[in-house]
Amino acid sequence: MPSLTNVIGAIGATIVVSLVFALWIGWPGFLAVGTGSIFGIAFLIVSTALGDDPRAADDAWRAQAGDLVGSRANEPADDLDVESGDHPLQPPPAPDPPS
Repeated sequence: MPSLTNVIGAIGATIVVSLVFALWIGWPGFLAVGTGSIFGIAFLIVSTALGDDPRAADDAWRAQAGDLVGSRANEPADDLDVESGDHPLQPPPAPDPPS
């Protein structure tokens, strides 16, 4: 459910885009209102999807998906020696070309 702030922002975007298309570009009213409405709906979808506080959404996800996060998710990786190149995500070194 979108918040009141998101709905007000979408209505504002709809009005602004409709007025720009109707008054400045000179489109007929029904096309300007239709285009503004599509833009307002897209604005509402994006603003609702982004949410108000991404950190709160992340914390809520971690609370519900504790089995997916694992016990070592927030611990430092002490057993990896990054300077020597011993890293599980790093590909092995390329072999020397034959001479």
